Amino acid sequence: MKKVYVVTAGDYSDYCIYAVCSSKKNADKVIALATSAKEYWISGASVEIWNVDECLTWKHIHYWAAAIWVDTGEISANKGADGFDDFCPSYRAIVVQKNEFNGRLLLRVRSTISQKHAEKFAVEQRQKQLREKGLI
Repeated sequence: MKKVYVVTAGDYSDYCIYAVCSSKKNADKVIALATSAKEYWISGASVEIWNVDECLTWKHIHYWAAAIWVDTGEISANKGADGFDDFCPSYRAIVVQKNEFNGRLLLRVRSTISQKHAEKFAVEQRQKQLREKGLI
């Protein structure tokens, strides 16, 4: 599958695509040029690799969601009793977001199996984070 290299910066509503390049080398050049020009956005820039036309393989999926605080293990289930629907790449379970709030890490996950599976997967991902930080 053909790839493109996308120079991005920002978070949430501030997220922006600055350039789409045919190679990582060219994307790195964009960042270098912006750095030398002292562009304001460059401090948070990164290069993302996107597959061209990947969306043609996407499917309509049904999923359940959960979130877990890494420090306490407290789980917050997204209470869509019947789950949620999305059009995206197929998956069994994924970590959707890692957010930090006041020094606390919150993991948001999805599962296409069940709500119980989403919560179990959240616990597994919390344990993985704690292992990576050497806390267990």
